Amino acid sequence: MRNLITTLFLFLTLFTYSQDITVVHFNYKWNSKNDYQKLQGIKRAKVSKALVEEQGADLQASMKAVPVIVIFREGKPVARIEADLSMKIKTRLEDIQELVDRYQ
Repeated sequence: MRNLITTLFLFLTLFTYSQDITVVHFNYKWNSKNDYQKLQGIKRAKVSKALVEEQGADLQASMKAVPVIVIFREGKPVARIEADLSMKIKTRLEDIQELVDRYQ
């Protein structure tokens, strides 16, 4: 029983510390056909999607291209991947995972 409790505690500790990285995919509703579809494959980070039109004015003003993927560490942005002129993100999933791993 003691080993089980210790194992559970270690698992919860590792899980808690591994989630300090968040990957957020920002896009507008009107551009949803250009969403980056592969983010569910990211490991060791929380992944979410946000619509730009539902964000505050400051965040909306900071968006120069959509879609954009922002990697946050402990709530602060540490990396940003923006779409090119085609309004698509062409970065490989492996490169995004490498950024997540770098900031772990």
